[in-house]
Amino acid sequence: MDIMLGDRNAFSLTKPWVESNGKVAKGAREPGTRSSVIHMSRGYVDAMRMYFNNDPTLTELGRFINDTQYLASIPIEDTICINEDSAIARSTILFEDTLVHELTHAISGAYFNIIPLRTPGVPSHHHVYEPFFAGDRCNETGHAISSYIFRGNPIGLCQWNIPQNYSSRWLQQHIGPLGLYWPDKWDTWFEDQGEKDSCKPRAVDPVEHRALQRLFPVPQSHINTMFSHQLWHDEIYRFGLDAVRMPRMDKWSAEWTPMGMEKGIWGTGREKWNDGPHPAPASPGTQSDDGGVAL
Repeated sequence: MDIMLGDRNAFSLTKPWVESNGKVAKGAREPGTRSSVIHMSRGYVDAMRMYFNNDPTLTELGRFINDTQYLASIPIEDTICINEDSAIARSTILFEDTLVHELTHAISGAYFNIIPLRTPGVPSHHHVYEPFFAGDRCNETGHAISSYIFRGNPIGLCQWNIPQNYSSRWLQQHIGPLGLYWPDKWDTWFEDQGEKDSCKPRAVDPVEHRALQRLFPVPQSHINTMFSHQLWHDEIYRFGLDAVRMPRMDKWSAEWTPMGMEKGIWGTGREKWNDGPHPAPASPGTQSDDGGVAL
């Protein structure tokens, strides 16, 4: 089990269950369905081991949180005590969202049409040609269903800078030590990946790199409510999905654009941004870019 999976460093992957004869295994529910296998990242297990501090190869969760604040160059007087219980709750929500995402792919793969796919070195298998949902640019059903249930796809708020390595970044993405946020539209910047590889998501129109995406923070109070007895024994029956959907906090939201696409990243203002997807200029400072990493 790896902390990130595949050549795209995914949190999880859903693949057809291929039998020894090279054919996709039939589903157990009814004739005509197909089986899948879900691979989950090790990062969620690592987060739990860090929480219980029972793995000598991993940093204790509280120390990891404090180190993340320090490496983010947060002044000591501005650092806060981030509770380990709150961090593992956020990690559980991220795991839950990832599991919903992959179960959606597996259900889609059971019922929707598939296309032949041949990968060098493995038996011939098939890939699901996923449907589009109304209002979406892209046919990535995992993101679409997760966004429908929770109002958006929760993402761990991360920072990554020297001397951190990718393992630190990946763990932050699984834990969200600095909190969670969600974008208002999950497929705003999705590229059409199906042009060269039919097994990847398609997009109905080109990406508009000048389009802004609005990001909303997820209050920890909402995370705590997700684990409450009252929500699952009362509110979920009274309010349906509205009981679990993340609140839209407009006054605490922020606009964001893809990293490396805008000239205004160094504070020059939106009116001075370029009019196309060209590389951003080098930082005027001597320190490395602290603007964050595309998540």
